[in-house]
Amino acid sequence: MATYDSVHIPAGSVVRIGDDIGSMTSLGELDGESSIQVSYDRQKVVSSVGTTIKDFVKNMTATASFSLMQLYLPNVQKLFDGVATVSSVTGTLVSGAEQVITSGWAANQLIRLQGQNGTGVAPTINSVSGSSSGDGAADNDYTLVKGTDGMWYIALRTDGTATFSTGEAVTVDYDYTPAASRSFKMGSKSAELTSKIVEIEKTIGGKIFRVRLWSAVNTAGITIAFPQSDSDSVATIPIEIEGTIDTTKSDGEQLLDIYDEIGVDM
Repeated sequence: MATYDSVHIPAGSVVRIGDDIGSMTSLGELDGESSIQVSYDRQKVVSSVGTTIKDFVKNMTATASFSLMQLYLPNVQKLFDGVATVSSVTGTLVSGAEQVITSGWAANQLIRLQGQNGTGVAPTINSVSGSSSGDGAADNDYTLVKGTDGMWYIALRTDGTATFSTGEAVTVDYDYTPAASRSFKMGSKSAELTSKIVEIEKTIGGKIFRVRLWSAVNTAGITIAFPQSDSDSVATIPIEIEGTIDTTKSDGEQLLDIYDEIGVDM
């Protein structure tokens, strides 16, 4: 099998996975650098006098290798869709939790709520109050947004008739019920992995470098590297994803798509 030179993926890139482009879930940042390698079988048809009649390739694959700095089990399960499940036990309601957003925040900045419902639904917002302007109104002064990582964020607004200003602190009062525990389970005599779209993206100075595999599955199982208790390192998960041909795409575009705004001036 022939191998194409590896594509370098910048450190600090984000990896996302989903059934379609409109429903991608972020699995978090990559730990260190990663790579994508394209392989194929070369087929050569030669005549009896040694003349090459046809020279072509088939069975093209693209293998992405990286390590995730992410142990959020509902998202990790997406790498094993079809062979693994995640369940949770509901914890105790936390009522009237307060999160103070200090002055200097940016308008429409996504600020993650520190408390999240274990079920993944949105926390209940009781009030959002500016230290100078008082209570704000939903959808006018603030919006609740579900991030690509599955977590809920609040975005404060200053446009239109919004009353908040970036020079004041804002207090969010809300209710949530965390999960008391989660279980990640896998193991069957035979099970079929569900292929996904996988994209790895890095933004530098507003410019994007992105690789998408159109029909990919995790081929290397799961290994969680736990650091020593006195280490400054975090737990990581080495991942190997193999992308194969997606016949629903146009011919010549069925394996991957590399989009580059960063290297165009080099």
